[in-house]
Formats: sequence, C-alpha cells, structure tokens
Amino acid sequence: MTIALLILAVMLMGYLLGGIPFGVIISQKVANKDLLQEGSGKIGMTNVLRTAGKKAAALALLLDILKGTLAVTLAGLVFSSGYAEANGLVPWRELAKALTAAATIAGHSWSVFLKFKGGRGVATLMGGIAALYWPAAALGGACVLGIGFRTKYMSLGSIIGAVAAFIMLMAFNVLRI
Repeated sequence: MTIALLILAVMLMGYLLGGIPFGVIISQKVANKDLLQEGSGKIGMTNVLRTAGKKAAALALLLDILKGTLAVTLAGLVFSSGYAEANGLVPWRELAKALTAAATIAGHSWSVFLKFKGGRGVATLMGGIAALYWPAAALGGACVLGIGFRTKYMSLGSIIGAVAAFIMLMAFNVLRI
C-alpha cells in the first residue's frame, strides 16, 4: 500500500469516527430532544447543556474529546506497526496523525451521518491535540472552559483556547520544547 493510500485510509477512519454525533444521541436518550432542532442547532457540549442538562453535556464533551484522541492515536499506531517499519512509513507518522486530526474535526463538523451538519469541533480538536501533545490540549482546554464559563461566551473561550493550543503545539514542534 502506498503512503498516500495509507494516509487516506487513516483520514477516512478519522472522518467516520469524528462523524459519530454523540451530542445528538445523548440528547435524544436523556431529554428526548432533537439537538439539530434545538438551541443553536449544533451538536456539541454547549447545545447539549442547553437542551439536556449538565450530566448529558459532560458526557457529550468527554465522548467528543475521546473521539479526537482515539482517531489520532490509532493513526499513530498504524504508522508505528511492523508493516509501517518494514515499508519505511514511520517518518510519515506525524503527518498522518495531524491529517487524521483534521479529518476527525471535519467529520464532527460535517457529519455524513447528519447530512453534513454538525458542531464546531472544538472538543474533538482538543482531543486530537491531546494525542499529539497533551500540554497544548491542557492549556487550550483550560482557556475554553475558564474563559467560556467566566464570560458566559463559550464561543469566545473556544476561539482563544483553540488558538492557544495551536500556538503551543506549533512552538513545541518548532522549538522542540
């Protein structure tokens, strides 16, 4: 299998995993509400909080983070396998992990299971970054939750947290801190 096909395969896996609409499933089970028709119409934690409560929102948040982490971790394992070593694919591991993270976020944001609707992908982004470099995800997550709950604008916390995590991740890769 060529490098490009293997990267596309892990990206497809990430997209499909990212597309699992945990918020929709949880809101339907807990509150019998269609998340796409409630609040902002998005499928993430904030809209689940509005429609199904704190426990449901915490579960949706956890599962959205985990799908980002799982997809990137699986991509890393594929590119660390004996097959990858035997075929010289290991140097492509970090690129495959980053592209899989992006595909997982795309799956969450434009889920094939929801006719290409979805959420903003912040929790899934943080999960993917956690698998790449966990301190960056910790910083980003602290910004999202701290700023979001303090100002009552989760979108502001999400933007600042995503940018902070990305900057720290890039600094790690450039400076190797």
